[in-house]
Amino acid sequence: MYVIGATKTEYFKKIRKIIPESFLLIPGVGSQGGDINDVIKSINKKMIRRNPHVFDNQSNKKYTLKEIEENWIRIKKEEKINQ
Repeated sequence: MYVIGATKTEYFKKIRKIIPESFLLIPGVGSQGGDINDVIKSINKKMIRRNPHVFDNQSNKKYTLKEIEENWIRIKKEEKINQ
C-alpha cells in the first residue's frame, strides 16, 4: 500500500479510510489472547516505522517519490529479517 505524493492532509484522509478496512482483516483478535488495543498499537507502530517521511521528518525535507519508495522497500526488508 503506497500513499505517495500526497500532502499530509491527503495522506491522513487516506489513512482514515484504510485503517477501518484493516480491522476487517483481523477477525477473532480477542479469541487469540489479544484485544483491539493491541491491534491499534501494532498498526500505529507500523505506520510510524514505515512512513518516516511523514512522522519523523524533523528537518521538513521534501522527499522524492523515488526516495519514499526506496525507503519503503528497505524498511519492509528489515522487517522481514527481524521477524
